[in-house]
Amino acid sequence: MKTKIKLLIFLIFIPIVTVGQEETDKIEQTDVTEQTEKTTVNVESIEEEGWNKRISFFVGAGTSVIINKVYELPIIDKTNNYVIIEESGSLKPNVSLGIVYTPFVYDIERYINYYDSNGDKKVKKIIEHVPKHFSVALFINPISLASANSNLSNTVDLGFGLGWRSDNFSAFLTMEFFSLEQPRDYFINEYKTNDNQYIIGGEVQTAIDVNDNSIFKNKVMTAFGLKIAYTFDIVKNYNNSAKF
Repeated sequence: MKTKIKLLIFLIFIPIVTVGQEETDKIEQTDVTEQTEKTTVNVESIEEEGWNKRISFFVGAGTSVIINKVYELPIIDKTNNYVIIEESGSLKPNVSLGIVYTPFVYDIERYINYYDSNGDKKVKKIIEHVPKHFSVALFINPISLASANSNLSNTVDLGFGLGWRSDNFSAFLTMEFFSLEQPRDYFINEYKTNDNQYIIGGEVQTAIDVNDNSIFKNKVMTAFGLKIAYTFDIVKNYNNSAKF
């Protein structure tokens, strides 16, 4: 008897579960279909933004380490007329201007609802290309933050960097080059002890002509450094300001 009751309950329960599952599947399929129709049929236009952001201008600041031996311009001590030659510091803080290029982007998709001239609701899809991380920079350092008394304060550096970009901020490892006026090797070897007088034609000199090519030469220096920069799209900023 109990077996027959269990069999009867089982036969009644199975159709109910089956019908319920079919109804659930039907509802889910309807929702998916409606969502698909909303995102495909009603999308009237697709716009892409951000490709031009891969190339941007930047302003930055940092410091670099000069790998060459650098000398300050020699001077003559007024008390004893000795030539004084001193080595310059290897750190060179600076301010930079340049261009950064980010080859890779990641995409952000957005949907905007709007009403057309007939009052019909439309959907516009926007794909924004955002610059992604690895970047290359070319720059110039027009301002050096070295001491005003140092000949390093008058240099203009050119360089390039490899770095990491996140939104508008970037950090670069840099390699920089600049030309610097330096004493010639023979002059350094003769007066580097800082206890010799500069004598020409038997007369003790009280000044050194920095334009004398027999004493000085231009030498290309190399430096490696770290730079923090802020990037901005100057074309976009100009267009936005022109609208107002």
